[in-house]
Amino acid sequence: MLTKRIFYSFLIVSLICTGLLVTNKWHYTYQLTTDHIIFKDINLPNSKEQQHFKIAINRIIGIKQYKYNSNQHSASINFDHHTMKPEWIEKSLKASGIQTSGYQFSNK
Repeated sequence: MLTKRIFYSFLIVSLICTGLLVTNKWHYTYQLTTDHIIFKDINLPNSKEQQHFKIAINRIIGIKQYKYNSNQHSASINFDHHTMKPEWIEKSLKASGIQTSGYQFSNK
């Protein structure tokens, strides 16, 4: 009788732990981990300045993808919000000499 109780207790604890692991794994697997922001008024008139922007943005940790739109003078950036914040991206760009008038979140 005592072994039966121990067996069932172990079984219940194992099922609870498995359920918690599966729930957490599902939660983090399907959770959106990237955010999309747009920086406005980034003026890069020539290829040298665009190359400088490319080098600066590639050195920032957490940037997943970016695109500079020369017609609108804006940069569209996808980043991992677990490792990077928009304020930090803006400060990194300004520290590299790239001026911007701020950013806005996008629903992309």
